[in-house]
Amino acid sequence: MKYSQDLFILIKSLDNNEKRYFKLFSSRYHVKEGSNYIRLFDEINNQSEYDEAAVKKKFKGKTFETQLTVIKYKLYFMILKSLESYNSGDSIKIQIKSLLNYTGILFDKLLNQQARKVILKAKKLAVENEQFLLLAEAIEWERKINSSERFTGKVETDVDAMYEEEKRALKKCLSAVRYDWLHTRMRLRPDKEGLSRNAETAKQYEGILKNNLLLDENKSPSIYTKYRFNATRASYFFISKDYATAENISEQTVTLLEKNNFFTREDIGYMIHSLRNCILCKLYQKKYAGIPPLLEKLKRLKAKNLRNSVQLYFITAIMELNFYCDIKDFEKATKLAKELENKLHGPHVYSQEILVAYYYVSYSYFAAGEFLQAKKWINKILNHDVIELRSDIFSFVKIFNLIVHTDLGNQELLEYALKSTYRHLYKKKQLYKVETIILKFIKDNIRIGDKKILIGEFKKSRKQLQELSSDPYENTALSYFDYISWLDSKIEGKSFAEIVEKRKIKF
Repeated sequence: MKYSQDLFILIKSLDNNEKRYFKLFSSRYHVKEGSNYIRLFDEINNQSEYDEAAVKKKFKGKTFETQLTVIKYKLYFMILKSLESYNSGDSIKIQIKSLLNYTGILFDKLLNQQARKVILKAKKLAVENEQFLLLAEAIEWERKINSSERFTGKVETDVDAMYEEEKRALKKCLSAVRYDWLHTRMRLRPDKEGLSRNAETAKQYEGILKNNLLLDENKSPSIYTKYRFNATRASYFFISKDYATAENISEQTVTLLEKNNFFTREDIGYMIHSLRNCILCKLYQKKYAGIPPLLEKLKRLKAKNLRNSVQLYFITAIMELNFYCDIKDFEKATKLAKELENKLHGPHVYSQEILVAYYYVSYSYFAAGEFLQAKKWINKILNHDVIELRSDIFSFVKIFNLIVHTDLGNQELLEYALKSTYRHLYKKKQLYKVETIILKFIKDNIRIGDKKILIGEFKKSRKQLQELSSDPYENTALSYFDYISWLDSKIEGKSFAEIVEKRKIKF
């Protein structure tokens, strides 16, 4: 671990309350040592980029200069300890672990009766919040105390009951692991495509759906496993393009989480993704009226940590952008894109959705006629170092790049870019019917000089795309971009913005 750089990133991740708490926390140490930690903390916190030389210069001649490496190391872990203490009131897991630590301290001091009282609190919290692994640990402490007392006053039934209690807790832990494994298998997409482009993809996952654990919800022994049961099945039906079934299951999942709010109290990530799934299912079915209430539910969620806060912001913004683009309200889309644009930098960007965010920002600008802005964000995708996170987005953007060059009139660049895009799609085995038609009309746009003939070719392409729009796998590409409206803009001699403005969806 490069503690200097990691220390800088950790300090920059703290909010103002966490920074204040750290200073109070560090002041509990020896006065001189605590002061050194705070001075180093402040120096690094004031830097916009980590500068080791500036740190050494600042403390040159100080008594702890020769120990700077050790102090940086200790400071890193002191910050983590302060964060653990700061979050102890909000995190059920930390509360239970603290109680188990107290149990160990009391046990070592031979205060067994006090330790038992603490264990009962830990067990109650663990049961109420389905922390079965911690429950098993609490029972283990209970058994250890009994063993130290040579089971004085205990009868055989007590010992057996404790054994069965621990076995049930561990069985539920193992069950959760199995459901997690099935869910991960269902979401593990070797092709890294967001939406399926052929029926064979869904068939690969039929075997997972037929697993005994996914056949009957009553076999799931806890609220957590019921959540995983629903989420895994919803993923399968989404992959299979059965959006109605996936939507129904996702709505059941949201209801399950709302009724058992200990999930969202500990981690709102479960609710964020469940609401996101509901929104996507409604989008693909064009059930637009049901989307604004779900977006409002997302916005009302309260994040308790940076991870959930960043996750909530980006997923909400991306879903809202997706919605505006789908209903062709590009005025709202562009306004939101400009707000989001300022957030798409720095270490706290939600990287899993970054390419999707870049795409919707670029699409919004394109639809508003701001082609150079659209090109800027397209380049961010084409030059991104984690393009394999979503190969479908990357492949589509290569085509979108051609469309932007066409509207910018960059004829000289188009021919080379067209060949490059064709090679990429062919190599990735992503040259489907829609992509083939699109590449053809861009090629025609380059080579056919007669406008009347060109418009005739565009009309043929439009008809072919219209026919493919009823194909559940081919129309995936059409959900990324409104090619038909773009072709209509060429046929009618109007801007794309003028065409889509007339087709704005009202509900």
